[in-house]
Amino acid sequence: MDEQIGLFEHTITSQLATILNKTGELSQYLSKSMFLISIGANDFIQNYFDPLYLSSKQYSHAQFAQLLVDKFSQQLKRLYDVGVRKIIIMDIGPIGCLPTFTRAHNATCDEDINDAVSQFNNLLSSTLQKLASNLPNSHFILGRGYNTFYDAVLNPAKYGILDVNNPCCTTWLNGKLACVPMLDPCPDSNKHLFWDGYHPTEDVYRYWISQCIHDSSFCYPMNLEELTRA
Repeated sequence: MDEQIGLFEHTITSQLATILNKTGELSQYLSKSMFLISIGANDFIQNYFDPLYLSSKQYSHAQFAQLLVDKFSQQLKRLYDVGVRKIIIMDIGPIGCLPTFTRAHNATCDEDINDAVSQFNNLLSSTLQKLASNLPNSHFILGRGYNTFYDAVLNPAKYGILDVNNPCCTTWLNGKLACVPMLDPCPDSNKHLFWDGYHPTEDVYRYWISQCIHDSSFCYPMNLEELTRA
């Protein structure tokens, strides 16, 4: 993330500043633009809960969540310092319900993993509120996807989903990893919650975005329609 922000800063100085060379035009452009960030899941999936790493032995759930949020807060301040004012941050979904974990335990969800993620999401929510209070004219919007996704796992018919266990595509390690190339996916992906062992299907993402655009309880404290006018 630090490297990505550095590249963004370079783009601003090397390109945008030249294109938007009128007085105040660059800052106005950045302040009106909306930035969407979805990050953190892999810090748990491919680090904390990966037995190849020592993170889970070095930190408790709460300590690791705090470590991530503290670092992320610094990165959000860097974006603010270059002129960004409207940022939408998606919380981490219930990754304990991903096929990559559930197939290993023959369960619907690994609640130990979900507990760690919930602690991160709670810290993230309070941190974004503090940032918005301390940084003038800033808008930090939290996309609350965790509860909706977890509800879809428990009540799939409510969302028109028939399968919450099996990925739509054929994946490596029998449904636990990414899609195997050159194999046809399922013909009815809209009936599946998961595309592969990690990611939801396009219809799930479409539902999230629709909620974020129109529902200020999903994207809090304002939805995207309201954010465009802020």
